[in-house]
Amino acid sequence: MDRGQLELTLHHMIVTRLFCAEQWIVDREISMAITRKLTEMALQERVPEDARTIRRTPLGNMLNVDLLIVFMGMWDCFEVPDILWENGLIDDSESRFLLDLLFAGRDPERTLRKRVQQAYFRYYNPSLRLN
Repeated sequence: MDRGQLELTLHHMIVTRLFCAEQWIVDREISMAITRKLTEMALQERVPEDARTIRRTPLGNMLNVDLLIVFMGMWDCFEVPDILWENGLIDDSESRFLLDLLFAGRDPERTLRKRVQQAYFRYYNPSLRLN
């Protein structure tokens, strides 16, 4: 699979999870399927010394797969605000606000999904203009 095909496949996976799925945050079965797919795409690999541990490949790092996994609903919800902040998609105060809501027991799906959708558009269209 060439880079263009990889990016198209990733984009399809993200859109399906973030905008079309009834529940954005993955369950165990979906997480395992996405993990298998990302491994097949050579974006991540099992650590030889510990088969339960997965690490990003250089290609996965280049394509910023950690952020893409956030868009797919696979990261621990308490880490999502920091990842969005680290990628310049929200500011520090919004990151802290989202974390406060999560620590207060707010539903992660309702607290994060809309904001992650906005981050998706900002990441893929930083000028917020249609081309």
